[in-house]
Amino acid sequence: MSYIDIYDKVRINWENESGGQSTSSSSPSTPDLHLKSIKPSDDAARFFFTVGAEGNSTYDKTVEMNFRGPVAKLLGTTVQPYDDRELKKRLTALEAKKPSGSGEKPFKEYEAKYIPRSELGSLENNTFAPVAFSKTFSKVPFVVVTLDLRTTTPRFAYVGNITTAGFQFAANYAPDIKGLWYQAYILE
Repeated sequence: MSYIDIYDKVRINWENESGGQSTSSSSPSTPDLHLKSIKPSDDAARFFFTVGAEGNSTYDKTVEMNFRGPVAKLLGTTVQPYDDRELKKRLTALEAKKPSGSGEKPFKEYEAKYIPRSELGSLENNTFAPVAFSKTFSKVPFVVVTLDLRTTTPRFAYVGNITTAGFQFAANYAPDIKGLWYQAYILE
C-alpha cells in the first residue's frame, strides 16, 4: 500500500463521514485537505491519520486504520512478533566460549616485541627494511606494527612481504623512527 493509497483512503473516509464533497476546483465548499499527522496506536497494530485544512483545524478528521491485515496480505503470511530466542541461545553459547580470565589466550601462536632503532639498521624514507621473528610460525601470521617516533608528527608505516620467518616495513620519514613494536599472531 503506497502513501497515495493511504491518503486517498483517509480522504474518502473523511468525505463519507463528514458529508464533504469531492475536492475538485469546482467545489469551493470543500477545503484543500492535507495529511497533518500519523500516529501509531499503543500496540502498533493501527495508525491514526489526521487530515485537515492547512493552518485550520475546523475540518480536521482523524481516521484509524488497521495495517496488520493489509501487511499480512502483502507478505502472504500472518504478522507475528519477532522471535529472538535462537539469537539469544547463540549469544549465550559464544559468551560461554570466551576466555574466563584463566590465562587462556585466543592465539594458536603469538609474538610481541619492541625493536630499537639500533637493531633496525640503516633506514631510508619509503624503503623496506627487514624484521625477523624470534621464532618461525607454522603459517603466515597477522602482523600489526606501531612506530615509536621522536616527534608527534604523524608518519605512515608500510608493512609488506610477510612470511613465516619475518616481514618488511618502511616509513615515509625514516629519521623520526626510534624503534617499532610489532605483534605477530595466528588465530585457531
